[in-house]
Amino acid sequence: MNLSNAKKEKDAQISVLQARYQVKGTFASSVEKYLIHAFGMQPLRHICCIWETVPNEEGSRYGSFKGGEFYYSIDMGADGAFGERKDWSKIDWFYVTVELPLNPP
Repeated sequence: MNLSNAKKEKDAQISVLQARYQVKGTFASSVEKYLIHAFGMQPLRHICCIWETVPNEEGSRYGSFKGGEFYYSIDMGADGAFGERKDWSKIDWFYVTVELPLNPP
């Protein structure tokens, strides 16, 4: 994974620190499996024209972890020119986004 950018953003009404990483399509399946196992992220699904996580029965779609007193959320996705997992290697980049809320919701 390569760090693409890091910045302060607004997510809804909450300020967050956001780091965005790029992952080559050839490595996306391994990264997805790791994020599912380590952080509870939901598997990616092809919807319309993008690959994104979809909420499970409890409404959770993002991975998360606690580091010290901070809670982070983790998401992954890509443009979906190719709608089959077997074609992920043809997708240039998948993106992993890690966010740290700066204020309580």
